[in-house]
Amino acid sequence: MKQFIYLIGNPIAGGGAEKEIRKAQDLLTAQGCDVLLHLTMQKGDAERHARAIREKAASSGISMVIAAGGDGTINEVANGLAGSSVPMAILPFGTTSVLAREIGIRPGDTKGAIQYALRTPPNPVSLGRLAFPDGSNRFFLLMAGIGFDGEVVCRINPAIKRWAGKGAYALSTFKTVLKYKPRPLAIAYARVDGSVAEVSGTSVIVSNASRYGGEFIITPGADLSSPSLKLMVAQASRPGDFLRVLAAIGTGKKIPGAIYETVTSVRVDGESHLQIDGDYAGTTPVVIDVVPGSLQLVMRRVSA
Repeated sequence: MKQFIYLIGNPIAGGGAEKEIRKAQDLLTAQGCDVLLHLTMQKGDAERHARAIREKAASSGISMVIAAGGDGTINEVANGLAGSSVPMAILPFGTTSVLAREIGIRPGDTKGAIQYALRTPPNPVSLGRLAFPDGSNRFFLLMAGIGFDGEVVCRINPAIKRWAGKGAYALSTFKTVLKYKPRPLAIAYARVDGSVAEVSGTSVIVSNASRYGGEFIITPGADLSSPSLKLMVAQASRPGDFLRVLAAIGTGKKIPGAIYETVTSVRVDGESHLQIDGDYAGTTPVVIDVVPGSLQLVMRRVSA
């Protein structure tokens, strides 16, 4: 049966992906698919397109939505489709493409990613959910980073990111190590067994996936299909502390003195910047929980 596919693409992802997105459209058409392409023009477009698709999914006969771009574009499409039965596949064209690495897609291989999308069934995965004091919510597929992590993303210049790619993150990390003045955070969380705990720290990462910033493993055992999240809380206040944290991440080791837990919800109080899936998302306080089975993601099960 012919597949009807919506392709939502960010033409500036990874420094310029429009040519590859149109190539993907041609490859899908050559496979006998009906393809409707939406190119985003500004932040939020991908989510708006996905929401519109979700609302008419029952009558349109849609087979899947393919999100073509970086992790930020994929995050927007996931937010638009969350809670629906519409499958989402990905074409990774981003700076780091963390989700692609998590589920076994090679970034930059457009033909391979198309074959993956057409030959792999959708599986229900969990999403992390952020609830802000104003009543708004955001979902994430990969992780939420608060404190140092959020500050790095907050400081990134979008123009430099488009030009320098990963270099923009490296430059922002260097500046943050030198200039960042961490603020204390109060963290309360519920473990999977129902017990609760409260700790303090300056940096928090809540992960739905094991990878971070590409191939780095920061929360081993995190699984997109699990009804839980992985929590890491670190206490770092000086440049030397931040460098030790970065060194641990870079070598795949646990961060010295950090707290690691498996949780179902986390509340973070205090004022600090935060990022989700590599894009800036505002400031704390925030409550984070997990919504099991809330997205139908085209993926193979890949161990970290």
